[in-house]
Amino acid sequence: MRIKKYLAYDMKEACQLIRQDLGPDAVIINSKEVRQKGILGFMKARMVEVTAAVDEIPVEKPTQQGVKESQVNNDKVSNEMQEMKELLQQIIVKERNAANGKPFVKVSDLEEFDPHEEFKKILQELDLLPEVEKRVEDIFQKQELDECLNRIHIKDKLSEKLVDFFIPVTKANHNSNVLAFIGPTGVGKTTTIAKLAANFALYHGLNIALITIDTYRIGAVAQLKIYGDIIGVTVEAVMTPQELKLAVKNHEDCDLILVDTAGRSSKNAEQINELKTFLDAIRPLEIYLVLDVNTKNKDLIAIVDKYSILKYSKLVFTKADETYSLGSILNVVEATELPVAYVTNGQNVPDDIIPGEPDGLAKLIIGEVE
Repeated sequence: MRIKKYLAYDMKEACQLIRQDLGPDAVIINSKEVRQKGILGFMKARMVEVTAAVDEIPVEKPTQQGVKESQVNNDKVSNEMQEMKELLQQIIVKERNAANGKPFVKVSDLEEFDPHEEFKKILQELDLLPEVEKRVEDIFQKQELDECLNRIHIKDKLSEKLVDFFIPVTKANHNSNVLAFIGPTGVGKTTTIAKLAANFALYHGLNIALITIDTYRIGAVAQLKIYGDIIGVTVEAVMTPQELKLAVKNHEDCDLILVDTAGRSSKNAEQINELKTFLDAIRPLEIYLVLDVNTKNKDLIAIVDKYSILKYSKLVFTKADETYSLGSILNVVEATELPVAYVTNGQNVPDDIIPGEPDGLAKLIIGEVE
């Protein structure tokens, strides 16, 4: 068995060298970008260092006289080969760890793999808007893609790159203990509020109050009160902006006041303005726009635009468990330049809600691409 390192200007050249030297059955154990020092210490162009291995057991055709001697030494040769294999395995394990556990790739498979075409397929599966797709393409250098050995490598690299697309919630302003949740009908605002209230109350020991102005939807108040009884928090329903202002005043000693609102169509300006009168009555507050990730991209962009009059400052995405493509999150983040506070991925309360941490969001989005 042989392990050897190769230095080349790109993966294509490295594969050619490996195939010529070790044959088509060789596997890529690891690859990394390197820069060699040039004359007087100046840096040369980037290159790739590729570690490859092949199971090579030379077999010599024995002569008539050598047959008997070969049989005598057979056990010795077997033991030596076993020791070589064990040594190789140790080296491979070290190389695999250095490669972050990525699977080995055969040179013959790699020669048929086009990382640029595979990258385009992944972007198509994400269903990104053209301008967002262009930005994602721009953050990749050609050589970075050339170094990717398979689809898994591309997804890992893309996940790392997408972290920079997101604004950490910790850097966003927190100027009030009153949080209002707005959004279209049926996106899951009430369930999201119940999850947050349960987490804040049960896991963090905070004193929570729930207020709802969703008196239009049948059973909305009763649903929230059931959650409140289970969690052990106060629930109050109000009908007017004045009642909302008084309710917030009555619960000002609470750590957090969560306000549930009725779903409003982004196409109905009158409904949006009515909601604005409620929210204006209790400013300053933080407003979270709740969106269903399964909504069409065109509709999502229209919603965030029409709701902008309400001055929301954070985003919540729901129903991530119901789709195989979460590129819509990237589309909205690019359109609004706002942080993602939470993503929900199921109906279970208080579980099935994920904090909007950039690293976690990137992995979630890329992880849904098969």
